[in-house]
Amino acid sequence: MDKFWDTVYSIDQDHGWRLFSAGHILWLTLGAFFCLLLALLYARSGEKPRRALRLFVAIFLLADIAVDQILLVATKHWTFDHLPLHMCSLGGFIIAAHAFARKHHNVTAALTYAISFPGAVLALATPNWAVLPFLNFFNISSFAYHFLLIAYPFMLIAGGYRQQFGHMRPALPFIAAGAVVIFTINKLLHTDFLFINGAKTVGWLAATVNVFGIYGYLWIFPVIMAALWTIEFLPFYFVERRAKRGERKTDDPA
Repeated sequence: MDKFWDTVYSIDQDHGWRLFSAGHILWLTLGAFFCLLLALLYARSGEKPRRALRLFVAIFLLADIAVDQILLVATKHWTFDHLPLHMCSLGGFIIAAHAFARKHHNVTAALTYAISFPGAVLALATPNWAVLPFLNFFNISSFAYHFLLIAYPFMLIAGGYRQQFGHMRPALPFIAAGAVVIFTINKLLHTDFLFINGAKTVGWLAATVNVFGIYGYLWIFPVIMAALWTIEFLPFYFVERRAKRGERKTDDPA
């Protein structure tokens, strides 16, 4: 318990856990079960309970971001690296934008899947908070936060929403402009938000920088994102295409 409030920057060595150790796998298993439970609950609920679930997730995510910032400042561990500009933090803001909207918006719904989901999966597979003990506030809140990032888009899918890449197209110019702004902020503050400026904390992305250099990486990074989004959205395209074929066959005269 004496390490409960430590951060990844203040913790001593040998207090953390190994990736895919028994404890890590247990967290992933429980988190996957929790995401499935939320999705099933959402699918079987009416619109009012669904809205309540969306708001619950969004409020928890925003509260988690706020509490982390407050505690980091209070414990004098806050640095520019803790600004909520990482992919997962932005994913929480996107989910909040969708949850608090009075009308359903396909653009933000698609972005919860395209940005929140892959960022959370990457973070859970290679968590930078593994240096913390399991019984630590930031360890617990980090797991809970990232599982909710995954749960939200799957709640929408369970509720009948079908992801389409076309829903994202209006947001692409803003994503590109945002990437330029974040890249500039990274240069000024010596940070690496969105992993644009070298991805030092993500091994395989950092290896790409070592091979191609930072400017080569800047050209490759959009290709990586495009490939990732293709993998994410392609299954929904095939399902929709198959469903349309089935409708045509049903409509054909015997």
